[in-house]
Amino acid sequence: MLVPNTNHSRGKDKLASLEFMSDDNKLMTQNDVVEMMVGRLPISVTPKSPSKYAKLNATGDTTKREVSDIYDVIGGKLNKAAVGIIAHKAEEYLVEAGLFDKANTITDQHIMTAVDASLKYHLEFRTLKGYTIDFMLGENRVEYVKMILHLVKQFVNIFNTVDRKLETELEVAGTWNDMKFAGTADLIEHHDNGDITIWDIKHYNGISDKDLNMFDIQTDIYAKLYEDTTGNTVTHTGIILPIQGRMERKET
Repeated sequence: MLVPNTNHSRGKDKLASLEFMSDDNKLMTQNDVVEMMVGRLPISVTPKSPSKYAKLNATGDTTKREVSDIYDVIGGKLNKAAVGIIAHKAEEYLVEAGLFDKANTITDQHIMTAVDASLKYHLEFRTLKGYTIDFMLGENRVEYVKMILHLVKQFVNIFNTVDRKLETELEVAGTWNDMKFAGTADLIEHHDNGDITIWDIKHYNGISDKDLNMFDIQTDIYAKLYEDTTGNTVTHTGIILPIQGRMERKET
């Protein structure tokens, strides 16, 4: 048991110079005690978020290119993020239903059904990843729904061009550059030749060099986490950009 040395001076610097007596009456400074106690505490193993880490550590020019006017009717950055999240959930539903197994088979009815399911899901919980969905209930709700439908249809037009074997929303965890991470991979594609691609969907209105660097960091982390989780080797990573109407894929 440690007890304070009450004979120590009571000046304003008492806290900084406080001394303690150990059980065997040996004098210990505050630094000695702190070092001893910290040594007993486990090192934090809380995993980092790949997306947050990538956002904080990305570098490059921030000038936006390929900017669309699709989001002009939405007021506020948070509302734009919420629209993207609702679209992403609809895209997830299409993948989960196995509709990308065959090329050029996804219809407008499939897209409308998926968006409707996503809206019902998010309206039930009323919040999504910290973003409020209340703006969807206002006078511009028709424009918002049209926008979400457009985003999902763009994704389908880009990605439903060939037969694909896909996994979606797979929870992965592991280490990258000696740091612990955990997250959910958007899309994992298993190619007939044995290749594996980690895809990420980004509903960004305008892409900068810094954004591209952020995407690279994030997908590189997810690729490593997928390998740590499954034992399978990832051969490629890729980004799908529905607003820009294109996708990019590179070797790892």
